[in-house]
This record gives sequence, C-alpha cells and structure tokens, in this order.
Amino acid sequence: MRIRIFPVEFWLSFSRPKKLAVAPEALLLPACWKKYKPLEIYGAHASPVFPKGQIGIQAGPVQASCDFFYITLKGRGAHAARPHTTLDPIPTAALLSESLQTIVSRKVNPIEPAVLSICAVQAGNLRAPNVIPNELQLSGTIRTFNPEVRALIETEMRRMTEHIALAQGLGHEVRIDHLTPPLINSPVCADAAKRVASRLFGPGCPQPVPMSMAGEDFAEYANRIPGIQTYIGMADETHQAAIHNPKFDFNDEILPLAVCFLSEIARSRLTELAH
Repeated sequence: MRIRIFPVEFWLSFSRPKKLAVAPEALLLPACWKKYKPLEIYGAHASPVFPKGQIGIQAGPVQASCDFFYITLKGRGAHAARPHTTLDPIPTAALLSESLQTIVSRKVNPIEPAVLSICAVQAGNLRAPNVIPNELQLSGTIRTFNPEVRALIETEMRRMTEHIALAQGLGHEVRIDHLTPPLINSPVCADAAKRVASRLFGPGCPQPVPMSMAGEDFAEYANRIPGIQTYIGMADETHQAAIHNPKFDFNDEILPLAVCFLSEIARSRLTELAH
C-alpha cells in the first residue's frame, strides 16, 4: 500500500503467514520496493513475552539465522533375525546423532551462540517390528548469528555424515536449506523507535529484547534495508501461550496500540528524513 501524506512517501506491507521453507527470495521485497528504494523499514511482531501495553525494542542482533537439514542414510534391509545380511541404518543413525551434537560443544567457539537440533527420525514400520529398514531419515535445524559459524557447522555436518556412513558401509545424502539470515536491528532505526515508544507510552517503555535463537523472515528485509523489528506485548490473563503453540491466541486488543505506534514512527521519521 503506497501512501503520500508527507514530503516523502511510505509503504505498508502486510506479512503473510510464515513459510520459512520457501526460498527466501520468494518472501523478499516486492517489485515496488525495489523500484522506489525505501530508506528504512519498521516491523511489528506480536509477543506474549511482554505484557499488553509494553513494547520490546533492541538494537543489534536479536534473532538467529535459520537453516533446515535433511539427512538420508541408505542401507540394506532384511529380516531382523538375519541382521548379518543387512546394512542397518538405525545403529548408524544413533552414532551420527551423537556425533553431530559434538559440533556445537567441541567445534564451535563457546562464546558464539549456536544450536543444532535433530527434530525428527523416521525409519521402518511400527507394525513390522521384525524388519530392518533400508533407509533412515533425520531432519532438524541449525541456528547461529555468525556466518562463519554457520558455514563451519554445515561443513562439519557433511564431513561427519560422510565418514560415519562410510565406516558402516552405508550410502548417504545431505540437504541443507539456507532459509533466513540473522535479524540484526539497525541502531539508528532502534533509537528512532525508542523515542516514539517512550513519548507515546511513558518512560517505562520500551523494554530490551533478549536474544533468541528463533528465526525470523523479517531479517530478509532488514538485511537489505536499514530497519528494525519491534515486539508488541500481548500477554494478559487470557493470553499466556507462546507463539507456535497450539493454544496460542492472538490478542486483538493490541492492534490499536500497534497502529498508533507504527503510524507515529512513520510521521516522525519521515519528517526527520525530509529535513
């Protein structure tokens, strides 16, 4: 949505539901943004971490990069009574799972935030407990703030998977999808948003935002345009569930606050930029 009520223009963009598994370019700046080259971008994300009426603002790194990985171990199945005729992927997966956890604990500098989580393991058939499967699949996610750490984890994952599979006589495939970069909020935009929050909602607002290893597709925007994602508090007696929780319920009462906040950022910042 294009609006011109100041000496300069501003645009409104409404985020669609998150689909991090989609290629990042598919979520990237609309053609109109590329054409008009916006100077700054401001976002707002509902947050049950903060109470209703509070706003979280933080300059610098706030949320981690996000990658998904998929590993397939390829063996040879057979009847469980004849394990010597198989290339069993299940013991190999156990070895691999344990080894992958040492990447963060023994390969990454301990002062660097990093997460490697295996979140799914699939093999065999629960209704066929006497059959050793041909294949096993693992999937999970990698989270970091440092591009060098991100690259190191991928390199080590591929190396460990290759050599552990080879040692057990198995084939393997590794796929790593690079989804979003870390969210690094602009100090200039953060200061502008803080001034507005304090002016509108009092000296106790805003509050600092703790770093999180969760990913955020807004980082694709802030990685290309100076910007900041703010967090609009929504927690009250009936809205306590965390986001991405089956019991999460958006608090509609925060919408006027968010509209007021973002509108005043636009008004004050565009006036400043025009001069």
